[in-house]
Amino acid sequence: MCIKGVTYFFVTVFFCFSLLCLAQDKKRSSTKSAKNIDQKIMNNVVSDKKQKPISISQNNKKTKAKKANDSSKKAELDKKQEDIPKKEAATDAQKQARKNKPRVTVKNAITPEMTKYRFWGTYYEPTQLYLSIHDKKLQRNETVECTLNNSNCIEITYHYEFQNGIVTGSKCVEFEITNPDQPIEITFSWKDNHRLMSNHGRVVGSKKGIMKSSCSFI
Repeated sequence: MCIKGVTYFFVTVFFCFSLLCLAQDKKRSSTKSAKNIDQKIMNNVVSDKKQKPISISQNNKKTKAKKANDSSKKAELDKKQEDIPKKEAATDAQKQARKNKPRVTVKNAITPEMTKYRFWGTYYEPTQLYLSIHDKKLQRNETVECTLNNSNCIEITYHYEFQNGIVTGSKCVEFEITNPDQPIEITFSWKDNHRLMSNHGRVVGSKKGIMKSSCSFI
């Protein structure tokens, strides 16, 4: 009986001691949480103090800057709107000027027989020979409508190539057209000084093109 009483006494003391420790832990936890909350509040207060309030003068400056920017954009837009009719008028004038210039139809009437070149008793036919007008390539039997310049002239360039590029060359020939309503047929002859000939129109000049090889028949 005495042993049971002693055991009961120690169990009771241990249980009370455990409850006391648990209560102390809760108290310390509550105190720490309260301190953290207070620290956060203090940090927010300090942060608010550091932020400078926007004054009325600063607001006025921003408003003025915005108005100036808007005015600049509006002025730029108005200028663009004013330039549109001018550009359209210039484009129309250019179209009208091109329309008023005489135009002529040119045909590449060069045949393979015309382009054969005799060398040491042997005739050689070029790998290719074509015309170009205003950077437009004109092959055999093709036609193109071209605008004459202010002097009623047109420049026609012939390009030739033998042996797949071993011998190449080109020459630009300028023709004066007296009757643009009549189509021009361009022919070729190695015996002619300008090489190119036409059924009507007069040759007023010629100039060599860029040589692609050291050998040329121009």
